[in-house]
Amino acid sequence: PPPSLPLLLLLVALVPGGAGGRCAPEDQARFGGGWPASLDAGLYWFGREDTLEKAGGGERTGLYDPGKSSVIFFHGWTGKDDGSTVACHRVTTRCSSEVCPGMAGTLLADPWLAAGWNVGF
Repeated sequence: PPPSLPLLLLLVALVPGGAGGRCAPEDQARFGGGWPASLDAGLYWFGREDTLEKAGGGERTGLYDPGKSSVIFFHGWTGKDDGSTVACHRVTTRCSSEVCPGMAGTLLADPWLAAGWNVGF
């Protein structure tokens, strides 16, 4: 069976990728699309261990299986003040220490994936 609804709600955990308004090169490369210098909007499919691939462009992704059910997490506005790009802040499936005290880094999408679901943000 798929994970319970509280687990889905925990997917709201946001983890900053950098500090002081600077993005590490690995954070920039992870999401591509020119982010944070330019808008990067769309759907990302997530896999185990917080791997991701952007959907779209007519290319098939290895992290989406059309034969499986899908859960899509819409995180809403994460810009706060001057925007999330200033802090190099992107949505991830890893739970932050603020949301998961004593369990920071927990991979929240992995139970969904293990249950046979596609996970998109």
